[in-house]
Amino acid sequence: MHSATTHKANGRPIKIWRGLQFVCSFWLLIIFCSHSAFSQASLANTGENLRISGHYQYVYKNNTPGTTNYFHFVALTASNGWKISVVNDHNTNDWGLLQSDGTNLFLLASFLSHSKYKDFGYSFPGQFYTPEFQDTAHLFMPWMSFYFTPELIRSSTEPDKKEILCPWGNALYGHSGYGYKWVLTFFPASQILQRIDVLRDESLDRATPEDELRRSRANYPFDMSYREGLLQNLEFRKSLTNGYDVASFDYKEIVHTNGIPIPFTTEFVRYWPGRDGPPVVQDELTLKVDQIEFLQKAVISKIVTPGVVSVDDYRYQMANNRTKFNYATYTLNAGDSFRSGNDPVLLAQAEDWLKHGQRYESYTKKRGVILAGMIGITLIFIGVILFRLKRADSASHTSSG
Repeated sequence: MHSATTHKANGRPIKIWRGLQFVCSFWLLIIFCSHSAFSQASLANTGENLRISGHYQYVYKNNTPGTTNYFHFVALTASNGWKISVVNDHNTNDWGLLQSDGTNLFLLASFLSHSKYKDFGYSFPGQFYTPEFQDTAHLFMPWMSFYFTPELIRSSTEPDKKEILCPWGNALYGHSGYGYKWVLTFFPASQILQRIDVLRDESLDRATPEDELRRSRANYPFDMSYREGLLQNLEFRKSLTNGYDVASFDYKEIVHTNGIPIPFTTEFVRYWPGRDGPPVVQDELTLKVDQIEFLQKAVISKIVTPGVVSVDDYRYQMANNRTKFNYATYTLNAGDSFRSGNDPVLLAQAEDWLKHGQRYESYTKKRGVILAGMIGITLIFIGVILFRLKRADSASHTSSG
């Protein structure tokens, strides 16, 4: 239902042209209100304080029976930002917290490495969630369900290619989210998202591998092994057929509560190329809302770390013609909050790297040094062998004489 505001007439004579103006304005207002009621807006922009709780499951298939994890989440929206908290139902070491202050995003979550969970922290500029590494709690799922809009897509694309990035796994800063276009489908007669299809798009590729690695917001790989891994991923991406459907996100049910459209069920599916047939499902997530509560008052407090956490802060990413500073790093102790976006120590860290850090393509010099070293070692090895052969030959002649 649409809300309406009633205004009393002032009783003064109204000329015909003013009456026509009033009627036109009235109908324009009705059209605008109707459009607004059906347009999809982030819950963070509604002005409402509300708490949405629910659950979702993550199924990793990869051509096998697969593994399934179950999570519970709470999404809290307030006047000063929003916060999503997630925990694995059967493993409390598997958790995540994503929070917005209206300007930046802050992430505190667990990451599974070598069969052990490790806590880590990230800070990202803007409101588009683009993780460096995919947290095991898959926070992108509730984020896309409640705080993601077409407007956010338009404001977060690459400025030169208008390219939308994928917020699942090594997305923005890890390069693998590039080279795909998003096709948006809306519910009939509305501006509410119904489905997103992520398709391979060759026109979004850069001319050379180095151009790919120098994308404006992606981490530049100064480490050779990391670089080689990215280039292998690039080869895989370019092997995909143009138009190949990589993933889809469905808003299955939309519930209108207090005039706000809230997705009640959402589903994410990621596909993997089949060897001899059609693509197969690799990952599948399904989210369902259990409860929606409108609150009188809600405040989002700052994230406080439960223990020692290493943070990568992308608000300090900078670049010039010689190099790129990927992110600032610092450590938070138990009870600490994230540093501000203009910390003088972190700014100095970035500026120092731009002046004295590794140059672009410094790997070529490393390769040259390694190659020269290998050649040197080979020559020395050959020299030693020749020397020993010569000595053996001399000893043989001496003994025979």
